[in-house]
Amino acid sequence: MANNFGPRISKLKGVVTISESIDIEGLLEQIPRTLEKGSIGSRESAMKKGIVAATKIVQVSYKSRVPRGETGNLRRSIITNVKAYQDGKVWFGIAGARHGIGNHMHLIEEGHEIRRRGKRGESAKGQKLEPLTGKTRTEARHDLLKAIDTTQTAQDHAFVGAIVQAIIDAGG
Repeated sequence: MANNFGPRISKLKGVVTISESIDIEGLLEQIPRTLEKGSIGSRESAMKKGIVAATKIVQVSYKSRVPRGETGNLRRSIITNVKAYQDGKVWFGIAGARHGIGNHMHLIEEGHEIRRRGKRGESAKGQKLEPLTGKTRTEARHDLLKAIDTTQTAQDHAFVGAIVQAIIDAGG
């Protein structure tokens, strides 16, 4: 389901941040000021390209970490989105599971209690089920946080590379 901000992402999200050591303003200053806002070579366009490149790095790493089930829905549900706020002064790169097919991603990421049920509409009490043995909670995996943390340097390089390419394309 899409809205005016792009695809709808479920409640599990990872926000991509760029290292503070990168002089973003210095890079963007190299783009000619004569370009109009919204044009292909504008600062906003360059910033979006940089954030998209960094977020794609996280997406690839995250997909490689997620377990593949019978349907492959979890891996297919991992998407990215880029949003700008405050008239393009604040940018977010978001990676997460698409709402719909990846609704259960949070159960794997954060862990969950193991529950047993009988057939739909019946309670497990009257079915004489054997009691659960061993662990009653699955382990949290935190694959998204690991993907963000382990790819920080690659994200920074992809971000800078995309902005430099935008500067070259703009004739700067």
